Amino acid sequence: MITRVSLAFTVFISVAAASQAPEEGALYSPKEAAFELRFPAEPTVQKKPQLFGSVIIMASVQRKSVEEFGYICQWLIRDKAFDSPEAENIYLIGQQIGSVTGSKGKLLHEKKISLNGINGREFAVQVSDNNVFRCRVFLAGKRVINVQVWGKDLQALDSEEVTAFFDSLKITK
Repeated sequence: MITRVSLAFTVFISVAAASQAPEEGALYSPKEAAFELRFPAEPTVQKKPQLFGSVIIMASVQRKSVEEFGYICQWLIRDKAFDSPEAENIYLIGQQIGSVTGSKGKLLHEKKISLNGINGREFAVQVSDNNVFRCRVFLAGKRVINVQVWGKDLQALDSEEVTAFFDSLKITK
């Protein structure tokens, strides 16, 4: 016989279990960079040596068709942090200019952002027809964290799926 107490207890347990369900996707959390990001699928990870000895680490889930999204996270650890917020802003704007120039694209929007007090920049670039990316770059001490989503147009990049990807980024100071 089901009593009100056992029924209430069962409902409470069901609600608690549902709220503790693991988030969907694959957690990417490199210990040395002290951040985490949830990709929609397991990312491929590559190390890309750069000039002057630095290494960029890139994790990605490739875009398979025009209608789908491509997800990228690139990060590196610099030799030293910037001396001031002004120097950080100059670097972030340089990242934006370099992305637009390097892709031979057109800047669609830009804005200064922050994540829990960590300085950042968001911008979107149209590279060609059906090929637009939205990017967020953050500077956390010596760490540079660049998160991108590629899609067919700016409207597609405003989807809940893309927002959930960007919002899954957690950076430890």
